Amino acid sequence: MHFKCKRLHKKKCKRLHTGFALFLAFLAGSSFAQFVNGPAAEGVLGQLDYITLTGGTAINKFNGPNGVFFDNRTGKIWVADRGNHRVLRFSSVNAYVNGSDAELVIGQPDFTTNTSGLSAVKMNNPICAIVDGNGTLWVSEYGNNRVTRWDNADNLVNGDTADGVLGQPDFVTSSAATAQNKFSGPAGIFVEANGTLWVSNFNIHRILRFQNAATLANGANADLVLGQPDFVTGTSGLTAFKMNNANGVYVDILGNLWVSEYTNRRVMKFNNAATLVSGDTADAVLGQPDFTTNTSNTTQAGSGSVRWVTGDILGNLYVVQETNNRISVFLQAATLANGANADYVIGQPDFVTGTGLNPPTQNSLRTPRGASVDNVNKKLWVTDWANNRVLRYDISSLVPVELASFSASVTAAGVELKWTTATETNNFGFSIERRSENSDFTEIGFVKGNGTSTVTNSYSFVDTRPLEGAVYYRLKQIDLDGSVSYSNEIMADNSGAINGFHLYGNYPNPFNPSTTISFNLSEKENVRVIVRDILGSEVAEIFNGIAAPGINRVQWNGSNSAGQMVNSGVYFYSVEVNGKFFTGKMILNK
Repeated sequence: MHFKCKRLHKKKCKRLHTGFALFLAFLAGSSFAQFVNGPAAEGVLGQLDYITLTGGTAINKFNGPNGVFFDNRTGKIWVADRGNHRVLRFSSVNAYVNGSDAELVIGQPDFTTNTSGLSAVKMNNPICAIVDGNGTLWVSEYGNNRVTRWDNADNLVNGDTADGVLGQPDFVTSSAATAQNKFSGPAGIFVEANGTLWVSNFNIHRILRFQNAATLANGANADLVLGQPDFVTGTSGLTAFKMNNANGVYVDILGNLWVSEYTNRRVMKFNNAATLVSGDTADAVLGQPDFTTNTSNTTQAGSGSVRWVTGDILGNLYVVQETNNRISVFLQAATLANGANADYVIGQPDFVTGTGLNPPTQNSLRTPRGASVDNVNKKLWVTDWANNRVLRYDISSLVPVELASFSASVTAAGVELKWTTATETNNFGFSIERRSENSDFTEIGFVKGNGTSTVTNSYSFVDTRPLEGAVYYRLKQIDLDGSVSYSNEIMADNSGAINGFHLYGNYPNPFNPSTTISFNLSEKENVRVIVRDILGSEVAEIFNGIAAPGINRVQWNGSNSAGQMVNSGVYFYSVEVNGKFFTGKMILNK
């Protein structure tokens, strides 16, 4: 049978939460068609066809596009057009029309000007443009050593003025420095749903973090640095805590931070970004076998110079390798061991080819720089820098095709594990393994499989005598011939009641069309239960009032506050009791 999930490596684990169950699930889609290496793009911007590569300064042209961002709120596409010192926005309709016109330009007064500048209305080598969940646009400018903030991005007009700046005290200063409030070659940026901004500093080999970034004054200090031991060191290195030309930065749906390094030719993972401290150590690496190797390789596990890194809500990671002219795709990347093989490749027909075709084709890339995922329509957008274009790929079949889901929840009976398979081949069964935070896995049970099957099968197991605190589980799948493979690792927090409260989680999870959230109170309390989307925006308030002692159950039927049904995807629920918040994750799978 063999799981699509890869064998887990021994890694440092950091506590994500206390006082509630954490639910992790990796879901298969409804279609089990297989993705193929070197797929053809299904759309292009910046060119009218797939064989033209000329750049230009026009409403429908690029000159070295570097960053691309799909806004999941609006369906609009933002492109950092580096050579023209501007950012373009395409409407949700025009984004799907080959060679279509942009609807907005900022950094320039019009679509025919391309001079660089240093002001609140001009740009110098924009690298990345990203819109956060509140509709605020952030732009990194490599040439001006700054990140600018543009409030209310949906209503900007051509040549509009920036509202804030980080890395500089004002809009007319561009000096680089190794300091807590300065940048040197800012490149990658990412904004979490809670407003935390991450910025890579390419020239001084580090990542800076700004919490509640939209509220900060111009030139504000960062609150954390990675890649360096402090804010005044800027040397490169090749270790688990040093970097060399940090470029891309991304926080996945599980809260892990991923950082790509151009010269070290790798991507590092830092578990649980919210708990990191300055100078912290990475937990895993892809593209290299270990933290002290940085050789260039055109192989399934190897890497050339890396520009961007991004991911989707299924936990798949997309690594943009510039010198190999490709994007490596790692399914369920958080579960992978150091130096694991990529699962698929885009831009090349296989893992041993790395040439950039000139003239280009519908299947080729030449110096790719950036990438962004449309999680709703399952598309990947890629900037093809040397070909002056942005390509769109269909990634709807990039999902695990065998283990469809795996989740854990704390109940009154113990810890309940649930999993489903989409297909099975020669499956003898599942050994259930458990460990505590500082111990190795041991077997605690076995569930018989269904041999060979092409239909969805559901399984469950209850750990009636769970360990106290954070408990980790995995499935050891055993074939009829004795070969084994392992699932991803999931955690349930069995810390017990905290201040008289215990969150049992939601069931079913995944669900369609409704799910029930259960919690226990030792006495009567004021309780508020709300649902948020992956951007952190409130979707619905499903309870606000007095809850009785004992077990309470609140149902969510998948609708928002206006009574409209929401789309499939990942949602978070928050139970507020006496000013304390207890949170869980759930997946609506229509």
